[in-house]
Amino acid sequence: MIKTTIINLIFFILGTKIALANSQNLEQQAQQLYDKDRLTEAIPLLQQAINDYKTQDNLIKEANATRNLALIYQKVGNWQKANETIANAIAILSQISDSTNRNQLFAQALDVKGQIQLSLGQSETALETWKEAANLYQKFGDLTRYTKSQIYQATALQSLGLYAQAIKKLNQIQQQLENNPIPLSKAKHF
Repeated sequence: MIKTTIINLIFFILGTKIALANSQNLEQQAQQLYDKDRLTEAIPLLQQAINDYKTQDNLIKEANATRNLALIYQKVGNWQKANETIANAIAILSQISDSTNRNQLFAQALDVKGQIQLSLGQSETALETWKEAANLYQKFGDLTRYTKSQIYQATALQSLGLYAQAIKKLNQIQQQLENNPIPLSKAKHF
C-alpha cells in the first residue's frame, strides 16, 4: 500500500514537472515569434500556456503569461482583448500572497496597461499608470524598468502636448543614466 502511494506520488511530481516544462516551452516559442514580429502566431501558444498554468495553480506564471498576451493584443490593435486580458492579469496577481513577486509583476502589468491606455488615447490615465509603475520599480531598485517607465511617462506627456515637461523628463532620464548607466545586457530589453 505504501509502495503504491509512493509510486503514485512520484508519477504525480514527474507529471507536474513535465507539464511545467511544456508550458515554459510554449512561452519561449511565443517569445521567439514575438521577437520575429509574428504576433498572431504567438497568441495560441500563450493561451495554451496560460491554461496549463491555471491547471497547475501556478499563479505567478499564469499572471506573467497573461500580461504578455495582453501586450500582444495591444500590439495587433485588438484593444478590447488587450483591456480584458490585462485586467485578468491584474486580477490573478491579486491572488498571489508573495508580495515581492506580486508587486514586481504588478509593476510590469501596469507598464502594459499604460501602453494600452495610451493606444486608446487615454494619455493622462497612462501617465498616472506609469508613475505608479515607476514608483514600484524604484522601491525594488530596478533601475532598468524604472527608466523605461519614465520614458513611457515622457511619451504620455508628449501625447498630451506637454512638450516642455516631456523634454524635462527626458533630460532627467539622461542625467540619471549618466550617473547610473544601465549595463548593455539589461539595456537590450528596452
